[in-house]
Amino acid sequence: MKLSHTTGIFSRSAFLLAIFAIACAFAPAAQEADAASSASEYTEDATAPGAQAAPATTAAPAAIHAAEPLQFYEDAPEADRKAVETSRVLSGEGKWLSAWKSLAEYDAAGANPWILAEKVRLAAKGYAQTMMHMVFAFADLAEGEDLESLRQGVPEDLEPVEFNPAESASAIEKSGEAMPAVLSLALGDFYFDVWTLYQGQWMQEDAAILGMAAEYYERAFAYDTFTAESLTKQSDVLVALQRLDAAEAVVKKGLELEPGSVPLSLKLGDILLGQGRNAEVYLLADSLVAAASAPGAGAGLGAQAYILGIKAGLAALDREGVEKYLAGYEASFPGEIMPGLVRHLVLVRLGDAAGADAAADAVTAAFPGNPDVIRSILSTWLSVQDAVSGFRYLDRSLAKEPQGEAAAALYFYRALLGAETAAEVGGIEAALIDLAKAEEY
Repeated sequence: MKLSHTTGIFSRSAFLLAIFAIACAFAPAAQEADAASSASEYTEDATAPGAQAAPATTAAPAAIHAAEPLQFYEDAPEADRKAVETSRVLSGEGKWLSAWKSLAEYDAAGANPWILAEKVRLAAKGYAQTMMHMVFAFADLAEGEDLESLRQGVPEDLEPVEFNPAESASAIEKSGEAMPAVLSLALGDFYFDVWTLYQGQWMQEDAAILGMAAEYYERAFAYDTFTAESLTKQSDVLVALQRLDAAEAVVKKGLELEPGSVPLSLKLGDILLGQGRNAEVYLLADSLVAAASAPGAGAGLGAQAYILGIKAGLAALDREGVEKYLAGYEASFPGEIMPGLVRHLVLVRLGDAAGADAAADAVTAAFPGNPDVIRSILSTWLSVQDAVSGFRYLDRSLAKEPQGEAAAALYFYRALLGAETAAEVGGIEAALIDLAKAEEY
């Protein structure tokens, strides 16, 4: 495993996102099973509020054997609505190619806005292969087959289809045909997917893609054409564009549809943080902490609520507030790794060297030799270019655990830290010595 660090001291906004990311990654149900990512790796990836890394691919739905409900087609001509219903039935059976062909045959000229909206949905959800969301290939799934398998492979018998939905929509508008709100919604979702999948790689700049997504979403929103899912995506787009007031309104509309939604509540908290409204974030965090104790609350809600409060305290430079939520986090999740690592991360950020040392020692004593603990602690110090504190921590820990598997892990990470900072400490020899000691155990 490689220790990594940022090229400079990270910004406050990056740090606030970092502790949120690190805590969410280690939700209580998964902390023991998957605790491999370190704090500094999150600080490297954190950017402005709402920005997100582009996933390798979207989740691929298999044949769901049920047609998706038809929403927002109430004003469509009856024949168009029936054509879309046929497409939904076919795609629900996993017959994505047949669904596409049925629409292409019904609207051979490609001039029907209602049919275009359904084509956009098929392209976004049902492709078997795609080239940068500009060329698509569809398939009818066989028994036991799913889209994910086709997307990971290279099927040779698929016929590519060029499809530019924005160009088609523009042609329809230029012809004088009104663009229904459901088409605007579909286009907003399409360009949201393009943004998340191909950041920095598509044929247009990210800002242009975000602008298109925002415009189409706003057109749909003006006609009350949205879902809780689309509002969540729209808010992400608006936050990325730093249009926080608009994002707040969208999230609150989403909360009207889904009162108490945890993802939307957390998103609202981040938007309020971006606006400097820390007192309101405290209230929201407290309400989520209370909700976490209710029967049926998700296992990770309490952790997310405390993290939100910690972020608000850091943003407000409120040490007492930070401590309140840190203490609550630790008390609510005894025996878990993450509260101790978050405390260490926070104290490093606050410049409390003694407190950070104590936090590092405490979580290491609770989980002796745990490589994820050691790596996270070292990465946090490296993220602020403080390798010295890392070496001192390892020396203290080795004094307490001079032998056995715990010592092996400590020497191994001391070797990695030495290699990472070889130019600063005068050579690689010490790292090689530590690696040899690790191999002894």
